[in-house]
Amino acid sequence: MSTRRSVTLVLGLALAGASVATGQGAFPAPIGVRVPVQPTPIDGMGKTWLAYELHLTSFAPVAVTVKKIEVFGDQGGKPLATWSGAELGALRLWPNGTPDSTGGLAAGASDVVFVWLLLPLGAHPARLNHVVTVEAEGTSLVMNAAVPVNARDDAPLFGPPLRGGGWIAAFGPANPNGHQRTIIPIHGRAAVVQRYAIDFYRLNDRGHLFTGDTALKKDYYAYGAEVLAVADGRIAVVRNDQAENATPSESERTVPITLQTIGGNYVMLDIGRGRYVFYAHLQTGSVRVRVGDRVKRGQVLGLLGLSGNTPAPHLHLHVGDTIEPIGSEGLPYRFDRFWVEGTCDPPPGSWGWPQGCRTAAPNLRQNEIPLSWNLIRFPD
Repeated sequence: MSTRRSVTLVLGLALAGASVATGQGAFPAPIGVRVPVQPTPIDGMGKTWLAYELHLTSFAPVAVTVKKIEVFGDQGGKPLATWSGAELGALRLWPNGTPDSTGGLAAGASDVVFVWLLLPLGAHPARLNHVVTVEAEGTSLVMNAAVPVNARDDAPLFGPPLRGGGWIAAFGPANPNGHQRTIIPIHGRAAVVQRYAIDFYRLNDRGHLFTGDTALKKDYYAYGAEVLAVADGRIAVVRNDQAENATPSESERTVPITLQTIGGNYVMLDIGRGRYVFYAHLQTGSVRVRVGDRVKRGQVLGLLGLSGNTPAPHLHLHVGDTIEPIGSEGLPYRFDRFWVEGTCDPPPGSWGWPQGCRTAAPNLRQNEIPLSWNLIRFPD
């Protein structure tokens, strides 16, 4: 089953395959449910995760309230997850970009439910069934929407993108965070390219990003680190001439930030099967590969820098399904080996810096993805 397949279901009484129950008779107004990217099981810290979105569209002439969503595995039984009220509201995003807790869906309006489904380690349902309960003008409607699940090995297995320890998986896989909640419409396609993105910042053993002067990029521990090819592949796109930001800052940028400059100097590595690894924020002139080059896993691609839309030196890494740096759908991946050496408390909102970090004895993880705010070490 292809990861990139878009699943669209229109749910209503007159449509085959839709199970409908009402409290006061037939309800003629359908709800459309679209899953742009089928979920792929990913392991992390002893659990299996499924990350995906439900795009809800009301074709009703009246306002509809989404009351509850239940998710069942293909074996039936108890629901794997149930969301209603404020808990469901925390997963939803209205078109203006703000979470909503009312459950309301105006006539003709759309909404997105961001799902990050926690399962026992190794669980792999062949499909998920969503039971969506809505209400309109006193009428209740319960609908079923089945979504296929990709094979576990659909996520490529990577080597390290960086060497050594002290790396924090900032804004990594989690729900919510700013990466996973950002829908970017480009060329008519609204996608979540950062669904599995990670920002790798480097800390010392006291949780500091830098030594010396906070205004000097060279004093940051991440600056100048060698960035490595995570797999064999072909170089698809390179940007190597964008000026770096003069100083680390939340707001100051050397060049205006556009779709062309947001990633700064970057490399896109084509690893086959419609997968492209995006490495962003590299040093100006440091990229050591050219378009068309064949590279091997572990080969140095360039040096980590301060170019593009970044407040401090870090490596932004994600995998997309096209060569559009931020106009693709984000695809999952795994690292064959890394150690978790602690964790940080997430910021209170979707963006921000953690409230504090704690180190722990190294915990070897294999064939997994680091979760958000894990402190990790790659092989040297």
